[in-house]
Order: sequence, then C-alpha cells, then structure tokens
Amino acid sequence: MQFRQIGEDVCGPVYAGFRSIDYVPVAIKYVKGPHVPYEMNAYKIPVEVALMHKVAGGPESVGNFSTVSLLDWYYLDQQLILITERPVPSQNLTTYLDSQGGVIEEQEAKTFLNQLVDATDEMHRKGVFHRDIKSENILVEIGSSVPCVRLMNFGCGSFVQERPHHTFSGTLACAPPEWYVRGEYKAGPTTVWQLGALLYRLLHGFRNSTMGILCGKMQLSRDSATQLSQEDVCGPVYAGFRLMDYVPIYKIPVEVALMHKAAGGPESVGKFAAVSLLDWYYLDQDLILVTERPVPSEVLTTYLDSQGGIIEEREAKTFLNQLVDATDEMHRKGVFHRDIKSDNILVEIGSSVPCVRLVNFGCGSFVQERPHHTFSGTLACAPPEWYVRGEYQAGPTTVWQVLCTRSSG
Repeated sequence: MQFRQIGEDVCGPVYAGFRSIDYVPVAIKYVKGPHVPYEMNAYKIPVEVALMHKVAGGPESVGNFSTVSLLDWYYLDQQLILITERPVPSQNLTTYLDSQGGVIEEQEAKTFLNQLVDATDEMHRKGVFHRDIKSENILVEIGSSVPCVRLMNFGCGSFVQERPHHTFSGTLACAPPEWYVRGEYKAGPTTVWQLGALLYRLLHGFRNSTMGILCGKMQLSRDSATQLSQEDVCGPVYAGFRLMDYVPIYKIPVEVALMHKAAGGPESVGKFAAVSLLDWYYLDQDLILVTERPVPSEVLTTYLDSQGGIIEEREAKTFLNQLVDATDEMHRKGVFHRDIKSDNILVEIGSSVPCVRLVNFGCGSFVQERPHHTFSGTLACAPPEWYVRGEYQAGPTTVWQVLCTRSSG
C-alpha cells in the first residue's frame, strides 16, 4: 500500500508505504527507464538492485546493516520499482538538520561520522561504491536516545574497481576535486571527500560545492571562532581549531607563499621561529588564513603590558637573539617580513624561558637584490632611508625594526 511522498532523488520519487501481508513499513522508489543502467528485461539485474543486495542482502537482513535493505523489486511499464525497508520513526538527514536549527553539536556529529565511516568501510570491502553521499541520502533513525544513521539511494552507485572512474554519476556539487582537475577519481578518496564535506555541513550548516572550494568560495561560520585581542593592518585575527583539510586553490596570495617559505605547512607546526600556516581559503572577498596558535601565548604588546611595560635586560637579550635568528633564517629562505613590531611577535609563555615567534606576514615581500621603492607596513616602523631616499632593502630594514621593537617601554 502506497501513501505520501517522502522524498525524491535524481532517479525518481520515493513514497512511504506498508507491506500488505504484515504491514511492515516500506519505502517505494520509482526509477524511470532512462535512469536504469541495465536493459529492462527479465535477464539483466539493474545496478542499483545488485549493489543493494551485495551491501545489505534481502528481506531477511532488515535492520542488520548500516544501509537500508532491499525487500523486493520489479518493473512497471518503463519504470523500475524498488521496495526497501523504512525504519519508523526516521527522516533523512536534511530534514533532521532543519529540525535542529541547521547544525548539530560536535559530539553528535562525531557519532554520525563514526557510523558512516564504518558503513562505507563495510561497503567498500563488499565491493560497493555509493558515489553520492550527502545529507539527502542518509536516513536518521530517531526512535532511540542515540540517533542511528543508515545509507540509502544507491542509484548513482557503482562497483569498486582498481582503475579510476572516468565518468561521474551523482551530485556534481559533491564530486571529488580530482574529477574537476584530472577527469578521473577512485572510490576511497571520493568517499573520504564526501564524508568530510558532510561533516563540515553538520557543524557549520553550509553546503559547500567542490567547485566553490576549488575557486576559493567556501562559506565559513564565524560564530565558531573567538576573536583575539590582536588585529593587524589587514584585518582581525581569530582563535579556532582546524576541522578538516581542503585542497589548495590555484592562485596563491603573497602572504600564503611567504608563510610556506618561512615555516612550511601543517607538518611543520612548532618547528620554526615563524608560526606555520595550516590552511587557507577565500570567503567572499576575504582571504582566510588558519595558522597554528601555541597555547598559552600572547602577542608581545600584551606580554609587555602584563610586565608593567618593560622587561629585564636579560629577557630582552633572549628575545632579541631569537628574533635575530628568526629573521636571519627567513632572509636565507628569501622572505622579508617588513613589519616587525611588538604586535607581530607572539610570545609562548608555557615554559620557564618564553620563546618568541613571528606572525602576520601580510605586509611582507620576497628578498631582492635591488631596493624596494614602495613601502607596505606600519609607517612608524619604516627605515630612515625610506624617508630620506624613498627606497630601502630587506637586511637594513629588518635590523632597524628589530632594534626598535618595543622592549624598553
């Protein structure tokens, strides 16, 4: 018996129903002819049917797997009819998120992701590649204290294979980056990408497309970040925690290039005298940089204020030695900070001997033989030759700024 429509995927509508013989709740999916991969006759089994049987069995397996089970299937005119189990009460993840205000707590998101990782790992071991993991294709069983998620809608799926896939079936917004870059993709990395994108949506409420991320147009919830007291000439700085990694964008801003040259990426955290860059992307017209944040730490300006405005000569000498070593290392790597001041120096205060690190490379440039003729940075920290001759070079400017750093009040 068929009742109301409860959903629709790229292949056709899905209705709620009950099996006549025992009134077990079922879902009835109609797949129109062009969407059925195999020829519709009695001798060939449609791909979706084969995939569902491989991953979750038939009627005897209801409720035993992390994917919904197929109860029956048949053809009606030019349509494929699929009868699947329908847990009650349940709703798809999109509807569940809407009922929770668009996002869920991190602990619940972690529970969902753990279940989905186990589910997709089991599927891949059985040779099944879903290929279209998104909130609309995930069912949430809400009848218990801890909601359980189940995968459904295998209409865009395929079999796991060693060689890459060269045609994509599914939601293009969820296609993996390598599909856009190289025109090919594999089951494992694609599934990881789609699960990562789903986790981001669970926590932030935004559905970001792959192409949008590649083009630097990823939405970010600023409510999840805490603004620090520091702010440089380019904009505010927020404290936060990295949730996932994204592929790089094609055009690299100067500040990103400088930070990579000076201190590397995520693998270099804590190894250099400059803070490392963990991630970066664009939000509308803003460049978002995610950097390491040593804890506990504070900018040198704040640290000096906490010490009454000045520090002892021995400590000042320690800081100066560290800064000299840091800037010397940067110059050897071809990086010119150009705005060294107390606001752009981070003090790690977790040990008996505080350690200083350079931050904020937004005014920086590359070291060059010829003089610079335009100045970017804090004008009060510009070297004398800039005011006298209208030009300056990296070495003398850095020496001037390090010596002028506010260490004596």
